[in-house]
Amino acid sequence: MSWRFRYDNDDYSIIGACPSISQDVLVSYKGNLISSSQGGKYIADCNGELVVFMGGNDFLDDDTSISHGFMDSNGEMIAYSDGEHFDPTNIKIRDMEGKTIATLRTNEFPDRNILRIDVYDQDHIMSDPSVLMAISGITLYNENLVICNMFVIVVLPTVIIIIVVIMVICYYE
Repeated sequence: MSWRFRYDNDDYSIIGACPSISQDVLVSYKGNLISSSQGGKYIADCNGELVVFMGGNDFLDDDTSISHGFMDSNGEMIAYSDGEHFDPTNIKIRDMEGKTIATLRTNEFPDRNILRIDVYDQDHIMSDPSVLMAISGITLYNENLVICNMFVIVVLPTVIIIIVVIMVICYYE
């Protein structure tokens, strides 16, 4: 049993699969895998090599509130997303000097989502479309994947156990 949350735009696709132990998101360009998230934190290239690690809420040395810190494969903090009023439908990614690298915006409609990515610093690793699409997928599908995984991991087995117990009780009566 498997569900997929999918976003398609021109040549790009973002797919969030469920069930997934680590809430993975796959990003493809013209049908070829270009990046993936692993554990909702690690963003890897098409060969599975770590490109960016996405950390959680934190503060910079100057007490700037961030929602996610982004580290390169060497563990060096290279960027962050604003955290004062985090909105997963409007993410601003900034370099360590506070300059905007890219913005990720999602307009949610009942039948589909429209994703818009604006890049302001094309030389920064965080402007890589495969990284930005993976971040978009993680934030776009995170809630759906959590709910789906909870259903598959907790609710469905519980229902099956209850049915088996009822069948056993009915058999021995």
